[in-house]
Amino acid sequence: MQNSGDRSTEVQPSTSESTKGEERETSSLYVTSKMIASLISKQKGIPQDMVRAVIDDCFIVMSQSLLDGYRVKIQDFGTFKMKHDKTYIGNRSIVFFRMGKTLKMLAGDEREKHSA
Repeated sequence: MQNSGDRSTEVQPSTSESTKGEERETSSLYVTSKMIASLISKQKGIPQDMVRAVIDDCFIVMSQSLLDGYRVKIQDFGTFKMKHDKTYIGNRSIVFFRMGKTLKMLAGDEREKHSA
């Protein structure tokens, strides 16, 4: 994960996940909220449990906003919205994400690096 300015520090993504005490490899990398909390805690000198509480509260508010029918826009990152579809097996809800301009630009730069 890369931030602007002096905040550019990399989070080391995890490549495995636990399932009932067993660890298995996954096909994709992921970053956990615990990793994000640890990084922010080190950068800002704030206790990790406080950072984790704020992150958890942010996701609670975002989730409830989506459930209430609102879009969630995070400046320079993107917009989330929930769509409800009727399918042949019943109703389902899907969360859509649309990248913001800055993230889209950064994603394009990463694709160029990997294709070169």
